[in-house]
Amino acid sequence: MRSVVEQRRVRVAVILALIVAAVVVPPHFPPFLLTVVMLSLVYAILAMSLDVLMGYGGMESLGQAAFFGLGAYALGILVARYHQAWPIAVLVGLGLGTAGAAIAGLLAVRLRGLFFLVITLAFAQVLWGIANRWGQMTNGYVGLRGIRRPYAGLESDDNFYYVLLGVFIVAAFAMRRLVTSPFGLGLRGIRESESRMKTTGYNVWLHKYIAFVICGAFAALAGVAYAFVTEFVTPEVLSITTSFDAMLMVILGGVGTLVGPALGAAAIVGLRNYLSSYIDHWIMILGAIYILTVLFAPKGIVGFASRWWRRKEVPEEEEHAAVPAEKGDLREPGRLEPAAADLRAITAESTATQGNSHKVAALQITNLRKAFGTIHAVEDVSITAEVGARLAILGPNGAGKTTLFNLISGLYKPSSGDISLFGKRITRVPPHARAHMGLGRTFQITNLYPTLTVAENIRLGILGTRGARYVVHAPVSSLTSVSERSTELLKAIGLWGRRDMEVRHLSYGHQRQLEIVMALASEPKVLLLDEPAAGLSVPETTRMVELIRSLDPSLTLLIIEHDMDVAFELATEIVVLHNGRLLARGTREEIRASSTVRDVYLGHAYA
Repeated sequence: MRSVVEQRRVRVAVILALIVAAVVVPPHFPPFLLTVVMLSLVYAILAMSLDVLMGYGGMESLGQAAFFGLGAYALGILVARYHQAWPIAVLVGLGLGTAGAAIAGLLAVRLRGLFFLVITLAFAQVLWGIANRWGQMTNGYVGLRGIRRPYAGLESDDNFYYVLLGVFIVAAFAMRRLVTSPFGLGLRGIRESESRMKTTGYNVWLHKYIAFVICGAFAALAGVAYAFVTEFVTPEVLSITTSFDAMLMVILGGVGTLVGPALGAAAIVGLRNYLSSYIDHWIMILGAIYILTVLFAPKGIVGFASRWWRRKEVPEEEEHAAVPAEKGDLREPGRLEPAAADLRAITAESTATQGNSHKVAALQITNLRKAFGTIHAVEDVSITAEVGARLAILGPNGAGKTTLFNLISGLYKPSSGDISLFGKRITRVPPHARAHMGLGRTFQITNLYPTLTVAENIRLGILGTRGARYVVHAPVSSLTSVSERSTELLKAIGLWGRRDMEVRHLSYGHQRQLEIVMALASEPKVLLLDEPAAGLSVPETTRMVELIRSLDPSLTLLIIEHDMDVAFELATEIVVLHNGRLLARGTREEIRASSTVRDVYLGHAYA
């Protein structure tokens, strides 16, 4: 198997070869083919901007045509109608397209799935209607002509091609840097799990909104370039056809690859221009290509080629072979071997700064209530956890335990009652802000980022409460403090040797362990553990208990656990919920001795 360094060298060599070919070959093409190549570069920028949204942010949009068209029309109107200088026209085109994305994002980003898709399409269709009917400005369906290029020397396609190639390279580099930056990593985390990102410290809405606006700016850049290439603009640039074409380019090339959409753009633009010369119903050919891609290459051209290359390089049965032994690493799948002393030291660093917070309760819940219609999931619950407490929350299924955690972490809004964290009321504070105040959590059902690597999962946990999560100009690997902290945590729990493995390939035991460490990465002061031993074998449960017991004593823990042995071993205080109400609270001995608890939940075995 090729080493990472060798793969990187091959990738760089291929990119350099393509750039050289792009510089040397196209000027020798006939005029029609050169125009097709230039249009391919334009649509490649548009498709790549959509890929950042779809492939990295999980936002399937049919609205990129809106910002593409705004950029094209703004430049065309200023140059053809008002004879403005090209720098002003370009800046206005970029600004108007970006402003359109900012307005559309306010409406769309709060929505998800089909609703997001529809509202982005609606925005583009409204602009398409305006372009068709505002004849005095846009010249209606006839289109706007007479858009001259900046200089007389650029009227030649041979010369203008190099300008366009430079714009494409800069845009491609900028988008590549964006998706490899801390901000881009956060975008991929949102694609994988919004709930996890919220409770890790990310303002999910703001992150998606910024990405939406940035991608709108790149689409506007493509629109400006399109107007200069074709020297005319029609309402077609704002139509649903343009949006669908961009999406088809992304899917055909490979979602989440950037280079794939560029290849898809070249394929679609080439087929459209050549097929339309020979076949009246050429659009049916594109439809057939889309169907074949979905059926036989769902990850697109790049995904298909990558899979073929991996199979050629590494036999399939060896693809996920055991990682070579390294000091401190795990050896057996599912085996948990926390370095207790190291982990205690690491968590002590994050809790040592609490200072005066010891004077007040770490967490105080007062008369908390949550109703879903007529169902009262949590009813008048009051709990106080002092700093350093080990509080277990028990109860049968449906008792309201996970709902209580969702209320504490902010995923649910309470119907009434109050929640305070170190004396500060957080009842209406959003989840990401609670994480910044020192609240962390895990989930009952493992909630990780499955297609990201172990190291990327940890980095997302670390970045969640740091301002560097919004950095867009530098790769995440360049943040020394984040890399050092990530290495420290992974070595402490023995997952360093698996740092480059996708989380979905980890054993279940390792995933449960990783989720706890991800929560610790944000340096919480209060940690909510929702059934940390759920689904683990007896040996794995024993090691999970050792991991939790190794945490710094000043870290406040609230633990939901169905395994009574685990709960009684970890907790110094027990709270029992039943039908959403607080049934009992006391020490382990008091709960064991309670006949009420025994009758409702524990049974006589714990008497």
